[in-house]
Amino acid sequence: PTFMHTLEEDRLAYGGMNVVSDIMTTKSGERMMWPTIDDSANSGALVAESGTPTLVDPTFGEVQWTAYKYSSGEIKVTRELIEDNTVNLVSRIAGLLGTRLGRLENSVFTNADGTNKPTGLMSVVPTGVTAVGTAAILFDEIIDLEHSVDPARRGEGCSYMMNDSTLKLLRKLKDSDGRYLWQAEANAGTPGTLNGYGYTINQDMASAAVSAKPITFGQHKAFKIRRVNGLRLVVTDELYARTDEIGFFAWVRIDSNLLDAGDNPVTCLTMAAA
Repeated sequence: PTFMHTLEEDRLAYGGMNVVSDIMTTKSGERMMWPTIDDSANSGALVAESGTPTLVDPTFGEVQWTAYKYSSGEIKVTRELIEDNTVNLVSRIAGLLGTRLGRLENSVFTNADGTNKPTGLMSVVPTGVTAVGTAAILFDEIIDLEHSVDPARRGEGCSYMMNDSTLKLLRKLKDSDGRYLWQAEANAGTPGTLNGYGYTINQDMASAAVSAKPITFGQHKAFKIRRVNGLRLVVTDELYARTDEIGFFAWVRIDSNLLDAGDNPVTCLTMAAA
């Protein structure tokens, strides 16, 4: 049969974490340590003449990253299909493998618990405000979430992150006169900012439900993603030479963690418990 020259692909949204986070690429995967110091609770003190100053130590800590290996899974294709197609199938397959890993990475960077795997943001982000409802969000709670981040952090670079269901929930909030609180901007009817801050859609985040954490706010660059040499694509025709097929698969080595010296650069809104 005749093939069309374009290939229709599914376009379900994924991602978010690779957009807002700080990505560190290293040549090797040895353990990497980042020291932290928290002296925010301490200040100087008045001392009498010949007096002895009080010993006040800061709190030292460290955050670490290693490298965990993930695979895209394999795609096996007959040589005839490779030779006879008209849609540059090889490059499309490479794109599919990259998308698989991107989808996986976003899930890991969002929700992984750090036990023999990367540490996802939602497993360590502190609660900035707890909603009064189990499924509804008040606009006042959005403001409270912003102010749960210290003013030293609450400036340029701060943003929100949520999934599309939460975005829809916020867009439907109205005042007592039935007017929408969040006005659409010139962006296909979707607001571009929330209270002047940008937002990122992350479909791996939870929706508003009992005890869920549907929204984060703050300096998301404090979440550090570690990559070892980027994505590695493998193409093999020797493994399946008897059946004249070609195998494609890809690998990444990654880790992630939130760099927090104690000042909570990112916080979240947590829904009320049942």
